[in-house]
Amino acid sequence: MNHCLVIGQHNVGKTLLSFRLAQLCGMKSVFVLRELDSDPHLQQVIGVNEAIHSIIDGTNPRIVDVQTIGIGMSQEMGQPAILYDSVGLSEKFDDGLYRRRQMARTLDLFVSCDLVLHVVDASTLVTEKLSLIDTQIKSFARARRVPYVLVANKADLLSMRRQHRSHLTLRQDKPLFVSAKMDQGLTPLKHVLERTNMVNYSYPFWMRGVLN
Repeated sequence: MNHCLVIGQHNVGKTLLSFRLAQLCGMKSVFVLRELDSDPHLQQVIGVNEAIHSIIDGTNPRIVDVQTIGIGMSQEMGQPAILYDSVGLSEKFDDGLYRRRQMARTLDLFVSCDLVLHVVDASTLVTEKLSLIDTQIKSFARARRVPYVLVANKADLLSMRRQHRSHLTLRQDKPLFVSAKMDQGLTPLKHVLERTNMVNYSYPFWMRGVLN
């Protein structure tokens, strides 16, 4: 089973992107496990369309826990996948102990995942470059030699000229400009999930991430 980590800073659209991918894979509902301090963790079956609408409308509370989302894939993939919708990473000193624990859990998942979807807010790129935290995320993924995709979300907020300029600046990272809110540009991400799952399917855990 493929384990995909959706990672990035706060408020870049990781949760909406995760549910959009589930929707794109034909899922009507998904099994979600929220990793709380309480034991047992919160387990829910959530309707995908309802979750998407509540996030866009702002009626869904902000997620401050790691969410494990199980989704099925197309027949080409051969098996389902697990999405880890992680807590936004931050360097703020006023982050509470609970949030810091969840960020530590995110970093634990970073070590063992098969695929990294690194989400950034395309509308807040400074001079079209990555922030320090995002640069560190990219460097760690490259050091692990795990399949990595830089996802520039909220591309609907960019003019075509600025999007083109950002794409040129980040061309070595091959960014994928998408809009989870407008449901645009997400199909290539599904193909990445399918391709990575097929590569990892026939190999033991210790070999994953070294075959790309």
